[in-house]
Amino acid sequence: MFPKFMPHREVLPLLESKALYKGSLRINRRNRQDAYVTCDDLEYDIYIHGAINRNRALEGDIVAVQLKDVEEVWAVKKAKDEKDADKKKDQPNPFAPKDEREIEIIPNENESCTNDEDDEERKKPKYCGIVVAILDRSQEPMLTGTISLNRPGQVESAPKKKKKDDEEERPRPKPSMFWIKPTDKRLPFVAIGIRHAPKGFIDDDSTFSKKLFVARITQWPITEKHPFGELVQELGNVGDLAAEAKALLAENCINDQDFPNAALGCLPATPWHIPAVEFTKRRDLRFHRIFSIDPETAKDLDDAVHVIDKGDGQYEVGVHIADVSFFIKSRSALDTEARSRGTSTYLVDRVIPMLPSLLCEQLCSLNPGVERLAFSVIWQMDEFGNIQDTWFGRTIIRSCGKLAYQHAQDVIEGRPLSSSLRIHGHTAEEVEKDILNLFSISKHLRKARFDNGALSMNSVKLYFDLDDEGKPIDCHLYEQKDANRLIEEFMLCANISVAKKIASKYPDEALLRRHAPPIERRLEEFLMQAENLGYVLDGSSAGALQASFNEIESQEVKETLLILAIKPMQRAKYFCTGLLDISKYVHYALNVPMYTHFTSPIRRYADVIVHRQLEAALNDVEKFPLDSKEIARIAQQCNIKKDGAKNAQDASIQLYLAEYIHRQTQLHGPMYCEATVVAVLDSAYEIFVPEYGIEKRLHLDRMALKKSTYDLPNHTLILTWQTDAIEMNDTQPEKSVLRFDDDDCGDEDDLVKAVESKLSMDEDKTTSETTSEMTTESDTALPQGGPVDSAKPNDKRSTDSTADSSPSSDGIQVIKVFEKIKVRLDVDMNKTPPMVNVHSVNPHILM
Repeated sequence: MFPKFMPHREVLPLLESKALYKGSLRINRRNRQDAYVTCDDLEYDIYIHGAINRNRALEGDIVAVQLKDVEEVWAVKKAKDEKDADKKKDQPNPFAPKDEREIEIIPNENESCTNDEDDEERKKPKYCGIVVAILDRSQEPMLTGTISLNRPGQVESAPKKKKKDDEEERPRPKPSMFWIKPTDKRLPFVAIGIRHAPKGFIDDDSTFSKKLFVARITQWPITEKHPFGELVQELGNVGDLAAEAKALLAENCINDQDFPNAALGCLPATPWHIPAVEFTKRRDLRFHRIFSIDPETAKDLDDAVHVIDKGDGQYEVGVHIADVSFFIKSRSALDTEARSRGTSTYLVDRVIPMLPSLLCEQLCSLNPGVERLAFSVIWQMDEFGNIQDTWFGRTIIRSCGKLAYQHAQDVIEGRPLSSSLRIHGHTAEEVEKDILNLFSISKHLRKARFDNGALSMNSVKLYFDLDDEGKPIDCHLYEQKDANRLIEEFMLCANISVAKKIASKYPDEALLRRHAPPIERRLEEFLMQAENLGYVLDGSSAGALQASFNEIESQEVKETLLILAIKPMQRAKYFCTGLLDISKYVHYALNVPMYTHFTSPIRRYADVIVHRQLEAALNDVEKFPLDSKEIARIAQQCNIKKDGAKNAQDASIQLYLAEYIHRQTQLHGPMYCEATVVAVLDSAYEIFVPEYGIEKRLHLDRMALKKSTYDLPNHTLILTWQTDAIEMNDTQPEKSVLRFDDDDCGDEDDLVKAVESKLSMDEDKTTSETTSEMTTESDTALPQGGPVDSAKPNDKRSTDSTADSSPSSDGIQVIKVFEKIKVRLDVDMNKTPPMVNVHSVNPHILM
């Protein structure tokens, strides 16, 4: 079935000679026959067609790829696509009238019609290849799903005919294996030996059809189409909130077990006090007016700030980060456990920490009124944020106050600090002045950042209120304010400063973070799509794109285009400097030559390594103890765990949103929402529901239409509804997509703190949030709501148009981009995970 893997000893020299290419595999969610390998040595992704060429590699695996002839691969793909299309034509449309529904396309001589502009398989790739070796599995090969005796594609046997009295019942042959159908459609069905089947399964497998299991892939011989595995755990029933929550952790290899005794044994005895020797080795800042700004009830305070007005427009500004590396010794059991976990995971109902609570919430947390160890970055800067000098070093601090974001926001808006806020050793008036000074400087830093070409694309962020049983009872959009941006700017500044320091000292071993430019083909498609809508955007750089967005006067248009701009963006990644050309160090969204993570060591292992590198650099250690290959392995592990945590976080939000919508529809009936049309194709249109951050493609063949006409020159759909139809319901609904930030705000990301805040507020309420490296925050800027530059600044296209999306008396509805339409939301609780469905609404029922 599959070619043999090449031995690693043969692969390595071929990688060096560029006869093979190394990269990370991703599988198309809509069509798992299509996969892509992102390789640092190539400008474009390598397209992998079909399971054979993918050669048993799974999502996220690091693979070695041999290039194949593009024309040959593409011909095979197109032939298969045509065959699949013919099969699809034969499938009946349940919503079509008796006479075949008419589809008409008004052509545009200068344009070609694309049914699916964002599907990667529509355009011929630059490179094609075959996987010849798996260099590193992204995670332990685990999966969740439902089990069945039927193999993939096997039709269930018809009910047995009743036997006559004189006929003997033949015993049913015992099967040799059963199958687990994965929740993640990118994973293969897995065959499991029947001896591992749960009790009672063989006698009546139908009773297990709605139960969730975790399985592990154990082997995948080249002779078998499907891998073999074993059951690990039964989780519960499909659709059950607790069972689905366990499943999303298992799918993303999130370790939520208690910390092992060996790791706990590395913790210091309590009560703990700062050793006397540390006072002789560190800068004493205990009498500086240092304070933290976090959510009101946050427990792990890992950053604090101070500012001193030196007169004549000169300031000293400090960022102080919890000195986690003091407590985690390299290669200790606690270090091994932290490296294994990689990052804390923020779910709707809880946080799964990277470190034990003794460190997270007590010894490392910069709590007010107590002495704490810190690693500090202190700048001498002017009132405009221009840095004149930078000092790095280990310090001892005593925070004078734990401020909430709302406290700082009150001061920014001209109100005094709350009288209930306790300030240690200083006055509230002094802290208020500091906040205003920091805010003033942060505004200049932010302006300079965007003037220098940074990109911001803020996205929808949701959090939930939970009842006593942990069920969602309300859903909110998170709003970022000036106080959040204040902290963000100084955290970004600290990360950039530290990146420069460690890279200059260890040019081959520094652990940095890069954000690659957008996928060029997707960016070109987006720019063309925007131009078709009347907006010429400059995508030559992050700054040019930001400027283009800034030129758009209509906020609705801007937000819609920002949704479309998400798709070309890539996630930021950790990397080792010695293994990548310096030209690729750049962080695209921040538009800085180098960047790292320093400000959140409590919840990110990468920051712990960066702290160690900064300490070694300050101590003038000539060679860092870990070589470039080991740093690269750590970077890869951190990338894998960060992606897993991000995916689990998003899945948790989707799960709770599904539960919330399901409960609301049960209590109050159908849920109707306003959606914005963000793209129009000849056989579908895409909508965005800003209230819940949901993006969905609605297909015409699932609607009760008499006729549809696609006006290509004007990019509109004219729909003629069946007047006797009440409302459309998807018979084969697709999972909606939640559009959140791509993750990675570090400490500068107040959303992570918002989660911590809500979680610790009380046991009855909790928050869900997502973080992103694609916002102006610590890392990237991705999702929806930001800026871009218009090559036609005066080309304003109104969101109002001569065509109206409301229905006419003869059942006609016009669909065009920027239009507002009504949709209905519901949830299929029989799917795993529960699926939020978005239905187009026959406008006649709203008349």
